[in-house]
Amino acid sequence: MTSMNPGLIIILIVVLILLVCYLLRNRLHLIPLFQNNPRQKDLNSHLIEAYESGSIVHLDAMQADETSPVNASSLIALEAVETLSHRFSAADQSPMVTGNSPLVHTIMRDVAAEAFRKAGLENEFEPEKIEFAGFDSHLHQAVALSVLEDETMPLHVNIGTIGAEIALQDMMFRGEEAILLAGDDLTGQAVGMVVADDLSIGEELFELPARLQVKQTEYRIEPALLAMDVLRWVFLAALAAGAVMILLV
Repeated sequence: MTSMNPGLIIILIVVLILLVCYLLRNRLHLIPLFQNNPRQKDLNSHLIEAYESGSIVHLDAMQADETSPVNASSLIALEAVETLSHRFSAADQSPMVTGNSPLVHTIMRDVAAEAFRKAGLENEFEPEKIEFAGFDSHLHQAVALSVLEDETMPLHVNIGTIGAEIALQDMMFRGEEAILLAGDDLTGQAVGMVVADDLSIGEELFELPARLQVKQTEYRIEPALLAMDVLRWVFLAALAAGAVMILLV
């Protein structure tokens, strides 16, 4: 009898954990790990400050390839626009959104308008706050910064393929303005470690829309994120068990 492929076993375990989390999503009262760390508390404080002070939260979506503008990071940006638009629909100031893709810019405007409509505040939607800021990365940052220069914003959320030009934000913004970078560009990530107040890379990029919700009590259970947390602990347990077995042999 042939043994089962180890890779297939791992895939089956992952699928099983995801299925269990999905079936029990309405009964689980677990808070994902990221909700309890200091970074999340700081992010929540910036969001609450913006809401209570009537300040604007800025979100910038940057794509690398003009020929294929819709990718994983653009989908995350669209979900983040929906989350922020819904969260700030009743605030004094709705979020300011900038982007460098004409297609994603159009979709972002529709997503934001729909979020306001679902909140019953469609008349509060301000389409002029969804700005197209040019495609080229450096030109995009220059245009976006010129749009924002007269405003002091507690939080700037940057999503997508953002390179070293992220340092321009650190040079232009005031010290009390926090910069969050969720990017897939290695150079941008390296610079972000120096200039960003919050850096999300890898799988953390997919957690961002959930992180942007203000209150933990209103967190929507995402089976994929819960499964991700479970798999972290399974992986660590497997490493520990393997190390113990090596020592005992």
